[in-house]
Amino acid sequence: MSAAALAMVLSTGVLSLPAVAVIGPVEVPGTADLWLAGMPDGSTASINDSAPAQSPVLVTIGPQVVGFSFDAVGSTHHGPGILRDAEGLPDPFILSHAPGAENGISDVTAPVSALMGVFLDDDQPDGTPAPVALSFATEAERDFLTLSPALKQVFFIGDGRNSALDLQLFEVPAGASRLFLGTMDGYEWNNNAGSLSVTLYPVITDPPVVPEGSTVISVLVLAGLGGWCCVRRRGTA
Repeated sequence: MSAAALAMVLSTGVLSLPAVAVIGPVEVPGTADLWLAGMPDGSTASINDSAPAQSPVLVTIGPQVVGFSFDAVGSTHHGPGILRDAEGLPDPFILSHAPGAENGISDVTAPVSALMGVFLDDDQPDGTPAPVALSFATEAERDFLTLSPALKQVFFIGDGRNSALDLQLFEVPAGASRLFLGTMDGYEWNNNAGSLSVTLYPVITDPPVVPEGSTVISVLVLAGLGGWCCVRRRGTA
């Protein structure tokens, strides 16, 4: 599904339907390092981080999930310092991953402590080259309605809303079976603290057959936990 088609979900108001189930809230600790996503126990990244201690939070993607929206609250800090929210506020400090691309996962530029994500397929990510890095250094780069990251391409989520307070929509790339959630830092997530509470709104197509007489809200619906997605705190599937 294209980003334009996903954007139609917002215009139809399906995201605001009160009867739709959600996933979470899921706790994303400040120690969750996305450069350990999909890597086995004992793997290292970001100078002094290792799996599973600093592994990011895994969300398994069901076969009919084509996108996600998010709502994130809470605060973290990268070592002794300022507590910042999921947007990296207050006092945003922009940085990139100090080692650059690592374990097959792209570099990125974004506010420290911000909520970040990366989509993976079923393969261990270090078997193929990392994609190009995205930049979310400016407010304009973070003020989107839809985003279509590639596999293994780290992206900014923030609090899940743009400047108009609309829920942002993130397209699941072809082949993705896993979504990992973490926070932004330059290196050494192991001394971070705090956590973010993240609610996920998966967008699915082709909902399962329902009994005759039941009501189908929309061709595009948001699914809850019922078998479509599961969440666990690990670096591997």
